[in-house]
Amino acid sequence: DYETEIGTSVNAVADGKIVLVSDIVGGNGKIVLIRHDSELITIYGRLTNVTIEKDQDVDQGQKIGVVIKDSQTSKGLMHFEVRKGMKSVNPETMIR
Repeated sequence: DYETEIGTSVNAVADGKIVLVSDIVGGNGKIVLIRHDSELITIYGRLTNVTIEKDQDVDQGQKIGVVIKDSQTSKGLMHFEVRKGMKSVNPETMIR
């Protein structure tokens, strides 16, 4: 999870296809999953004002939503995760 300003735009990290847009269990925003090449999936959580829909293609840098206020800390807290298949990947290993 990454602390950031409430209302910060969240953008797709790479081209891909939206495979899920859903409410988070417990009611703390929405979750978005994007499938990319090479079996990579990125997961974005605690979003509001989601601007995309399931099965939509997205471009790198395209806005997908904004960060909401975390219900427990009252700060902006976005969940971001990278997976290759079912295995979690440290996103920092992919930053050039």
